[in-house]
Amino acid sequence: MSNPSPLILAFGLEDIAKQYVAQNAPGAKIQDATAKDLDALMENPPNPPPVIIFLGINEKELPPVEAAQFFRAQFHETSIFFLSVNPTDQNRDALIKNGVNDVFVLTVDKDILKNSLQKGLSKAGSIRAYRTVKLVDFDPETKLDFELSLYLPMNNKHIKFNNAGESLGQERIEKFNKKKINSLYIDQADTQKFYDYTAEYLRKIGNDSALSATERQDKLQASVRSLLSGVLSDSGKEGTFETGKTFIADCDKIVKTYIMGAKTGSVYKQILSTLDESNGAYTHTGKVSTLASLFSLGLGIGKPEDLAAAGLLHDMGMANVPIEIQEKPE
Repeated sequence: MSNPSPLILAFGLEDIAKQYVAQNAPGAKIQDATAKDLDALMENPPNPPPVIIFLGINEKELPPVEAAQFFRAQFHETSIFFLSVNPTDQNRDALIKNGVNDVFVLTVDKDILKNSLQKGLSKAGSIRAYRTVKLVDFDPETKLDFELSLYLPMNNKHIKFNNAGESLGQERIEKFNKKKINSLYIDQADTQKFYDYTAEYLRKIGNDSALSATERQDKLQASVRSLLSGVLSDSGKEGTFETGKTFIADCDKIVKTYIMGAKTGSVYKQILSTLDESNGAYTHTGKVSTLASLFSLGLGIGKPEDLAAAGLLHDMGMANVPIEIQEKPE
């Protein structure tokens, strides 16, 4: 007997938002819910419960904040997302305070939304989503907390070749290099483990007392350069705008993990919490902060946490500039 299709509840979603969810949730059942359906949901909750609940603005009888309270009380473990087309439709702080896991705006956040949607389905076991990582990001001798896979394009399959708890080894890396294999794959659910690994590797280099200051700097520079090479040296069909956005998002997560692991991380975290991140991870401010931190790490200039904070704050005055001025053609 086959497992039932994973259920996604859509409460008040706009049509275009519902279409996007359906396109990026293969095999899932999308079920509409209205305020009139809530009593029935309380009496007979779906079993298994929905993997994701999407809230929108089209249900006038119950505002999104109240809907969030209801669904969070009913489904403690389910991810609840608010999704709208217009940024002004949301009150991010109020929604998250009342049980929403994240707030998305189409089309600005569509890539982040797609990742979150596929992570939810992957966590529920309905699909296994993979993401690309670069071979140059791995130290041959470090044991990894996650599996690595290869992609076979002829068969359209991913095959596991490295178990969690194992290192890659120099010999295997050299074989990949000879075969011009530059990209490996990890389970989408292991993405944070990859960020943790990369941040810890950077910290390990910076704190290795067995190395001279020059050796530490050379190793750190090489590691950061390998991160940057993901976008600077890609060519062919992989070198796309989407690749660049993914690179920026990855570096941003790695830098945050690296800096928040340091003693001064609390300052950086406080600054982050004051920013409005409703426009997603690819804002100009986030890019400046991320790249400034990476260059600080790679070149040994200043403290990466200081440059990260400077990058976050450098355009603060723009908040008070009228939108018609900000978008005025040169």
